[in-house]
Amino acid sequence: MHTPRSGWARMHPSMMTGSFRIGALIASTCLIASCTTPLPRLEPYSASHSMESEQTVSRDELVSTGNLEETIESLLKNPDPDVRRHAVHVVRMLDDLEDERRSAILEIMRNESDDLEIASRWASEGDEEDRIQGVPNPVEMRDRFISEAIEAERSGEFAKANRLASVAMSMELIVEDDAIMDRVMERPLRISARNTDRMKNIRMVDPRIAMTMSDSEFFDDFEPGNESPSEHRWRTEEESRHRVMNTRRVIEYLDDLHVDEIDRSIVHESGLDEIVLVTRKLIDEGHPIPGKYLEAIESERSRCGERRTLDLLLDLEMAQTELAEGTLPPSFSMRVFGDGAASALDGQTSVIWPGEFEQYTKAVGRGYRGIGVRIEEEIDGTVVLRPTNGGPARQSGIRNGDILLEVDGRDIEEIGARGLSEVIDNEGREWIELLVEHDDGVRETVRIRIGPVVNVNITGWRQTGLLQDGRPTWWWLADDRRRIGYLRLERFFSGGAHAVRTALQEAQKQALSCGGRLEGLVLDLRSNPGGQVFVAEEIINLFMGDGPVFRSIGRGGVMETEYADENHSELEGIPLVILVDELSASASEVVAGQLKMNGKAIVLGERTFGKGSIQGLIPASSPDCLVRVTIGWYQLPVGGESRGEWRFVDRDISPGDWGVQPDIRIAASAEQTRRMIEARSMWHSGVGLDVRIEDHTEVEDPSVELALGLLIAWINRIDH
Repeated sequence: MHTPRSGWARMHPSMMTGSFRIGALIASTCLIASCTTPLPRLEPYSASHSMESEQTVSRDELVSTGNLEETIESLLKNPDPDVRRHAVHVVRMLDDLEDERRSAILEIMRNESDDLEIASRWASEGDEEDRIQGVPNPVEMRDRFISEAIEAERSGEFAKANRLASVAMSMELIVEDDAIMDRVMERPLRISARNTDRMKNIRMVDPRIAMTMSDSEFFDDFEPGNESPSEHRWRTEEESRHRVMNTRRVIEYLDDLHVDEIDRSIVHESGLDEIVLVTRKLIDEGHPIPGKYLEAIESERSRCGERRTLDLLLDLEMAQTELAEGTLPPSFSMRVFGDGAASALDGQTSVIWPGEFEQYTKAVGRGYRGIGVRIEEEIDGTVVLRPTNGGPARQSGIRNGDILLEVDGRDIEEIGARGLSEVIDNEGREWIELLVEHDDGVRETVRIRIGPVVNVNITGWRQTGLLQDGRPTWWWLADDRRRIGYLRLERFFSGGAHAVRTALQEAQKQALSCGGRLEGLVLDLRSNPGGQVFVAEEIINLFMGDGPVFRSIGRGGVMETEYADENHSELEGIPLVILVDELSASASEVVAGQLKMNGKAIVLGERTFGKGSIQGLIPASSPDCLVRVTIGWYQLPVGGESRGEWRFVDRDISPGDWGVQPDIRIAASAEQTRRMIEARSMWHSGVGLDVRIEDHTEVEDPSVELALGLLIAWINRIDH
């Protein structure tokens, strides 16, 4: 299961000062956004203050028990037949999903003997409520895996440590138990993050060793080839000065900007320890690194103390150039040192190195040239393809979950996931051939034309067509007669507030064509990892025109509070249901938590991830190297009897009260949620094999079904 590592805001180096204040970042970013892209205006919902009070009461009455069964029972007794119909569908769907999960877990217990595999599959296909006799306790399994991960890490088994930590994190996400965070243990997210970096660095040096450590099933068939495209890029494009200056900037930004004041000598030591650890592992596995290089690094470790960062980095660069005898990629020492330095801090602070920059920009941009696949590299080295909607890969027949075996006739183990990206990014190429294995075991060579790919971050109820630029158009109403809209936001991206308002403008027009104003809205934030905080602030402001939105706490306890603006709250008072799950993080938690606390929305789903940190994303010396550093923590206002107080969202800072608890919890496995989200947000380009199947069945999604039932009941109470 992927863990969210987002929730950032972008800065330019000119904004950095020793007395940096987090509020300046947020205010500057919001000011730039508002000046360059004026927000579209919506038709006001026009709820009076007295009506707003009645709406809050209606909302509270609908979810007063906080119990799913009692809420459904109440809806089944509702006089409105549409409310009762939705409630009946919810009951059936929940029963079907529970049966599916229990069958999956029983199959796991029959067919798997390894606890790690049992836990991994259970985390994907089960839920905390699915306690079956004979299944181990998930909390105990989580704790044991963390201990084993730390032991594997100490012994140099980085791939094993990564897998153990990843499964422990997955178990942590499905357990609704505050006590799990009170245990005095290192967080699996941090263990996984640093061992992921180590495996990347080992693979950069010697893919064969990385494959051996990952126990790849394809290892016996691997034949070493020529230098990989990714390594060739390091050799030809990155000069020594850029390498050193990038890493120097990394250390400076960690020192100047991290929310916690740090001791630079400790950061230096952590970076050197990382080089020693990875180098020893490579030597132990047979890579021919001269011992004199390792001795030089260990010597630096013994005397780094208060040395200037630049002097230390120049010595490291010289040691590799003069002593490693060409056995290491030129970027090795600087990259590993930087990763080690970042890992000494919190689990979200990291570096996006030049070789990773293009994939990062593809993920967060509006579009790019490529084949339209998200590349997932499993811990064992398997490369899994996730084709994007409407892209060239899907048009050519790539299916979700295909395993990549060859690229243009070369084994994927030879070139790696990064090598695939660089083949695709070659401006002179027009076609690429991929040998893939489908989930039915059939192997197929798929020829794909490299072309434009669009990223669609906002989707509606169903696709209605395509624009000239290849983007889909949507019907935004989930219920035409009741005029209830549906909007799914994949992440809080740059320009997101503008795009959300544009979508809601279209929804309002569609509602008018159906007889009146937009009466209610489902906002789907499931598996939304967060993004830019000012986008979350703008979206909250749509539904709330007064009061504090969130508070940020930076270095030294400096606090900045952001407030709502009544001039941008056109939809205040509209009945609103927000859907969340255990992968809703950061900005998603700010939106859901704030609107729930203020009685503006009903929140359905599962407890959110608990990532309440703010990251600054800062260019290093070269523009294709980014430093992602934690600069502060979110706090949300507390309602009820504690109104006026604030609470942290982050599970590390507040282990007893992290994340956002839904008003009503709806059980679903990670795999079930992924399937429901993909089915609802699916769209097609109409090109090649990417065509709509007209006789498709309706999406079985109890969270959306319950949301519609609650919204109709809520609207009825307001009307009467």
